[in-house]
Amino acid sequence: MERKVTYFDKPGKENTSACLEVVKQAIKDSTYKHLVVATTGGDTGILFSEALKTSAINLVVVTHSAGFKEPNTPEIPNDVIEKIKANGAKIYTGTILTH
Repeated sequence: MERKVTYFDKPGKENTSACLEVVKQAIKDSTYKHLVVATTGGDTGILFSEALKTSAINLVVVTHSAGFKEPNTPEIPNDVIEKIKANGAKIYTGTILTH
């Protein structure tokens, strides 16, 4: 078995679209059934959920816990969460053990 690995020179949201293309190709070339992606403000969740909504992939979008940035405040607005869910993805919001 041979696998291709993609590295980006610098971290950042400018890599998200390229990462999505890598993921779509990996899904096409394999038997993956589940995909987990992280999103802070919701942009990645929307991009991936829109791109994969017609696929058979079980997409889970993981967010920061409420209060991560400000006390008792979610970082992703409810309308963004609902848009991700409307695309067929699931949302997981949990705590970080060290936070």
